[in-house]
Amino acid sequence: MLVVVPREFADALVRRSGDAGRRWVAAVPALAERLCRQWLIELTGDAALYGDNNLLLPARHATDACMLKLCVPGHDTAAVPGHQRGDLGRG
Repeated sequence: MLVVVPREFADALVRRSGDAGRRWVAAVPALAERLCRQWLIELTGDAALYGDNNLLLPARHATDACMLKLCVPGHDTAAVPGHQRGDLGRG
C-alpha cells in the first residue's frame, strides 16, 4: 500500500524540524508497513489526516475500522493513551 504523506503536513514539519523532519517524512512508508505487519492491520488507502505532530492513516483490523497514528519523535505523547481510553477508542 502506498502511503502518501500530505504535502501541507510534510512542509510544516520540515519548516519546524529541518533535516530531521525531512528524514522522518521519508521514513513514514517503511514505518507504516512495519507497524501494519506487527499489528495485523491494513491501510485502506484513504487520505491521511494530521495534526501538528502526528499523522493518522485510515486502516482496518479484520472487519473493524481503525487508524494508525504515527507521532513525530521528540514530542511528548505520554498523555495520549489516557485520553484514548477515555474516548473508548472513538477519539
